[in-house]
Amino acid sequence: MRENSNKFKKELKYIEQNAHILFKKDIDQQILSKHSRLFSDIVQPYNSFTDKHISMRSGLWVHTPPGVNTIIGPPINQKIKLSIMSGSIETDWHHFELFIVCEIPSFEEQVLIINPNSIIAQMFFINRLDYEQTEIRFSKDHPSADPIYAKAWNDLGNQLVDKGKVIERGGISSVQISCPHCFVSITSAAENAIPEGHIMRRAFNPAYKILQKEYHTNYFKKDVIKS
Repeated sequence: MRENSNKFKKELKYIEQNAHILFKKDIDQQILSKHSRLFSDIVQPYNSFTDKHISMRSGLWVHTPPGVNTIIGPPINQKIKLSIMSGSIETDWHHFELFIVCEIPSFEEQVLIINPNSIIAQMFFINRLDYEQTEIRFSKDHPSADPIYAKAWNDLGNQLVDKGKVIERGGISSVQISCPHCFVSITSAAENAIPEGHIMRRAFNPAYKILQKEYHTNYFKKDVIKS
């Protein structure tokens, strides 16, 4: 890009404006004043990981309690320009700098610039010792897996449907009555078709929260009795 600076004026200017954030505030001006050109074209270095992936240093390392892994992967429910691969590291003993692996990006322009303030990865922590206590079942005869839980879910869903539901939307004194199956408002239903199969949704969010509360309440009661 520097060899073809006339062609990449906009990109080089953007990189130069953000290069200083890599340096400590008390030395960045001293370095830039002496070697402005040398330190104005700095971007995140990366390496070839495979023929379809690249890796980048994260600039951090993690130390977790015994048995706890660190998973580094893409941010949850966020759109990013890179396709980050998820990886698990046993950071209770592996104390080196973590790195990020992503698929080699494809883009229409000659240059892909990612804002230095962009979130490109996220860390999660899991207890790998819990794997030994986890039970996974695949049921061929019952699609809901646990018949007792499925019955409780359906019974609770039917109760919520029978009661109906009123949802308050944004705005001053703005109240809309919605379908208890799919939460589509009466106004929207009149203007557009109700989603196909809406009758089978059975008020998912309220049922989940109620059952979750019951589970945690019973769980802590058992702990108190045992202790």
